[in-house]
Amino acid sequence: MNLHRKFLVTFATAAALAAGAPAIASAETGPMIAVPSTGQPAQITSPAGKSRGVAIVIHGGAWQMVGPDAMASQRDNIDVVVGAGWTAVNIDYRAGYQSVADSIAAYDWIRETVGPKTPICTVGDSAGGHLALMIAWKRPDVACVVAMGAPTDLPAVQSTQPFLWEAGVVASFPLDQLDALSPALHAKEIKAKILAGAVATDPVVPPAQTRELLANANGAKGMFLKPGDAPFVHVNADVNDRAKFRDMETDLLIQAENRVLPAAVKKQQNTAKTRSKPAPKKTSKKTSKKNSKKGKR
Repeated sequence: MNLHRKFLVTFATAAALAAGAPAIASAETGPMIAVPSTGQPAQITSPAGKSRGVAIVIHGGAWQMVGPDAMASQRDNIDVVVGAGWTAVNIDYRAGYQSVADSIAAYDWIRETVGPKTPICTVGDSAGGHLALMIAWKRPDVACVVAMGAPTDLPAVQSTQPFLWEAGVVASFPLDQLDALSPALHAKEIKAKILAGAVATDPVVPPAQTRELLANANGAKGMFLKPGDAPFVHVNADVNDRAKFRDMETDLLIQAENRVLPAAVKKQQNTAKTRSKPAPKKTSKKTSKKNSKKGKR
């Protein structure tokens, strides 16, 4: 079954929530539905034909800007994902600290829906790139991550970008938990294939944040785009560099279709074993007493 249809069938009752909701224009875009565990909106856009997998698309906004407008900003990212033959799930989250938990909950919902053998990637820009990386760190069966202009080392933001520090980091997260919320500091533990990009003159999230992630991650690929006239994250990029980065993103998604997902498969196998394991037979009191008397003889 087409993954787009599978989602809508699974959560058909949630479609009523979409009455009057503005849809992101696409012939294959479904209505707004709600992630069951959080109630946060999600919208599914599927490619024509068979889907290679599912990509969670996550908007930015300093972890504070949320809602329909923030979701609508992901049109370009959705187009790249769908163009590569993947189903895009554009998600929203609660502002601030709960953004991390809501994003991970959306992943868990999708994984439960599509099963262990369907590859899932995460794609995000700015704060959305941070959340995409956090999902991959916390869920080792993520196949790939695309992070654009992403904050990756939150404590380091204080000395390099005061505005993002105050309006984003301090406003969103407990300061004593910043190390645990910094994917660059845990990049070696991320199993997913990583593609990270930033414009060399990004005034909002210093490119050093991307550089640190690439230095710490295993086999990650990255690109620092020259400034130019093509819209990218936070600042315009060179047209050719932007096209090259999008090609790299498409290649990553195509390759991720065939990634083995041992963590998800193992989890399902363990669940199946637990369910199929016969319950131990109950021993009646009479039988226990007879066995006890035989033992004494």
